[in-house]
Amino acid sequence: MVVGAGNDIESQLPESGNNVIAGEKIFLRTTGEAIMPDMTGWSIRDAKRFSELLDKPLRFEGSGYVSEQNIDPEAEIPDKGAITITLMTPAEMREEEAAEEEPAEESEENASEDAEETQEDASDGEAEEETPEEGEEIQDNEEGSEAAEETVPEEAPLEEEPAETE
Repeated sequence: MVVGAGNDIESQLPESGNNVIAGEKIFLRTTGEAIMPDMTGWSIRDAKRFSELLDKPLRFEGSGYVSEQNIDPEAEIPDKGAITITLMTPAEMREEEAAEEEPAEESEENASEDAEETQEDASDGEAEEETPEEGEEIQDNEEGSEAAEETVPEEAPLEEEPAETE
């Protein structure tokens, strides 16, 4: 990962000749202003190397992988102050994502209910068309027509596509 806007490399971590773990980040510090990357998902090892490269203190809370950072991604990194991050385990991240999705689902349900109420208000006594639920039958009761039945088909299961291999 290149840190800096210049063309000349000032430093590198890990240093040349050191072994690295597969997937580990290699940082190159160039001349010019340093822009903060999105550290979400970084290991503590990568976060420590990044702060070391910039000669900035690193403060962190928790364990696992970076879930929050005090400097916004794409912002210029200030000369003074520490980089502060929050770490979460993968299980904690999944729990947090699930908790964030629940209120969104409730909002969608409320919006749907509001839309139904608005539709009812707009009809002002006009005959409303029934919408069948899955598997429910409805009848057409208009004058002069024969009773008709309609069944809403159940949803077919999605077919999984075969995984691509390299």
